[in-house]
Amino acid sequence: ALLLKALSPFLSLFLAITAAFASLPFAQARLKSFSLAALLLSYALVAAWVYAGELKKLTGKIKQVFQGKSVLALIFCFLLVLACCFQATRSRMLEVTFLDVGQGAALFIRTPAGSSLLIDAGGASFERARDPGESVLVPFLNYRQTKKLNALFITHPHADHYGGAFSLLDSFRTDMLGVSVLTGEDGYRDLLAEARRRGITLLTLAAGDRVRPDRDVELQVLHPTTRLEKDTEAAENNNSLVMRLVYGDIGFLFTGDIEGESEAFLVQSGRDLKCTVLQIPHHGSAASTGEAFLAQANPQYAVIPVGPNPFGHPSEEVLKRLENRGIAVYRTDLHGAVTFKTDGKKLTVSSMLK
Repeated sequence: ALLLKALSPFLSLFLAITAAFASLPFAQARLKSFSLAALLLSYALVAAWVYAGELKKLTGKIKQVFQGKSVLALIFCFLLVLACCFQATRSRMLEVTFLDVGQGAALFIRTPAGSSLLIDAGGASFERARDPGESVLVPFLNYRQTKKLNALFITHPHADHYGGAFSLLDSFRTDMLGVSVLTGEDGYRDLLAEARRRGITLLTLAAGDRVRPDRDVELQVLHPTTRLEKDTEAAENNNSLVMRLVYGDIGFLFTGDIEGESEAFLVQSGRDLKCTVLQIPHHGSAASTGEAFLAQANPQYAVIPVGPNPFGHPSEEVLKRLENRGIAVYRTDLHGAVTFKTDGKKLTVSSMLK
């Protein structure tokens, strides 16, 4: 303990110097991840180089069996067929990943045909000042070999849901930006202006709208109505986009930051809220996830996008309601990124941390 105390000033200095160098331009480089086919081909080439002598001898011995064709060529063909089979299996899968952006929200959708969508884009963290777009979203999308965003949806004009979007627009071509309102705080208006400057299609969505990123995948807009709630403390939260993603027998319900008023409206509206996976509204706030709303949605899984915060999210009342209904709960602050994969019938779930 005394040794650590004595070394503390030196460690602090070392960390400060490291942080200073890390903040310099070009201090980091973004590398695209490789596809399975590229990795298999790379390993095959390395193996061929390392075992060139043995392969040459083997090729000579069985040359007649293969009618003069190289064993190496056959290996490449086998690996290529294997990669194609794997890709064909993957292509039937819908993937939804709830990302860990601290006290904020961001989720990524990869459709069976390869379209890439993002709902919300993180925001400020109470742990440290950071750009979740630069630190989480852009690296993740690069890892997922995303060439462009077919659509970016911002559920409502609060920084913890749009704060990382600027880095996304800088890094990826984006075809469409879908929002619920065209007004809001300065940063949100700046985002809309930047989207217009870049020529991105800007759509104001309302209940009844439908987005079809693929032939078999539908994103249904359930809320808000064209008559937005105004002049209440929770108006911006309650005007959040609520969207239901449907693929075969599996449904996901994405809820933004709606609170009790909007939940009650949705229940009374008779709109189909049934889902397999529910994004818990407003980071698990006590003002959300009421019994009637839960009964209507009837999910098997619930995901709470949350990080360290001074608000008491998620509330004990919400956690208790979920437990009483036997709903499997995942939290991004405890489980990290949570990924669901489905072929439209079966569903699997995995998390980054546990």
